[in-house]
Amino acid sequence: MSLFKSIASIATAPISMVTGTLFGGKDRLGALGTGRPDVRGSIFEQNQANLINLLEQRARGEGQSLAALQAQEAQERGLAQTMSAIQSVPGLSAALRARLAQQAQQESASDLARQEQVGRLAEQEGAQQALIQALASARGQDISQEQMRVGAFEKAGERRSKLAQEMISGAANVIGAKAKPGMG
Repeated sequence: MSLFKSIASIATAPISMVTGTLFGGKDRLGALGTGRPDVRGSIFEQNQANLINLLEQRARGEGQSLAALQAQEAQERGLAQTMSAIQSVPGLSAALRARLAQQAQQESASDLARQEQVGRLAEQEGAQQALIQALASARGQDISQEQMRVGAFEKAGERRSKLAQEMISGAANVIGAKAKPGMG
């Protein structure tokens, strides 16, 4: 009878107890019961979270802008060329050269503001698209991992049921063999 009690306890035990007893516990199995380590909280997930945070900042227009830096460099080159052209024109008074230089700087500053704004908007749009893709990818990974976990638990349950049936059948055969006259 103790054999039946132990078989019945295995058949009715929670899956975590059975896998822990039969296969060395969750620590050895990993999260999915496949022998692979649990990847939650891994360096990959931390890097993925950092990337998502960075993309969120970029999508809000925060942080340094490559477009702004490029526009500033272009503005500086253009202004230097304009100043050189103004200086190379013969016959201009110093006051006229100063006024032309000031106008060139004002026009350059307003052009720079427009270029920076357009560039930053393009960067924000790109960051928003990248953020959408990163979030969709992360969600897809979460769903895939959950499906693997559910599948592993279902397979473990099937294995547990099959093992319990085999143990019960084996025990019944042993008991049946002992109950037959002349056997035992």
